[in-house]
Amino acid sequence: FDSHVFGHMENPHAQAELVLAQVPLLSGIPTKQRSHLAAEMTVENFKDGERIISQGEVGDCMYVLESGSVKVEVNGVGEVARFEEGQVFGEQALMNDAPRGANITAIEDCRCLRLSRKQFEEIVIQVLAPVARIEMVLAQVPLLSKLDRGKLSRLAHAAKTQKYQAGDVIIKQGDPA
Repeated sequence: FDSHVFGHMENPHAQAELVLAQVPLLSGIPTKQRSHLAAEMTVENFKDGERIISQGEVGDCMYVLESGSVKVEVNGVGEVARFEEGQVFGEQALMNDAPRGANITAIEDCRCLRLSRKQFEEIVIQVLAPVARIEMVLAQVPLLSKLDRGKLSRLAHAAKTQKYQAGDVIIKQGDPA
């Protein structure tokens, strides 16, 4: 998207609406609901080096990176990814109702759109169909994030949801693929 165009828009939420329309996680939301979502989101600015999310904390919101970039670090592993304009972070804790899985730190000044858990549940979860929710999760997997929307959609339709209890073995080395 062209960030320098936003300053000339009359609608104060137009910039957020344009950003949200380009985010795979949120692009399946109908325009009317996406416009409402843009109006509900708050803007948060972070300075270079500022910690945005801490691993292990309760996830009460997610962010859409409107400008700038962040690094993703996992305790004991180090840096595992970097996110730039238009990417989403913090959504896994909301979707999985789990603690934060990584530290997110600004590596330059950042402007983020913040979506609270309540907003996420009211707008995103209620509006998206189950297959779209699977597609939104797949779009966040680094290996799959470069697939076009059609391929992601086909993959989402082929996927099956399976619930596991704590301690269940999901994949065992040596099992057939």
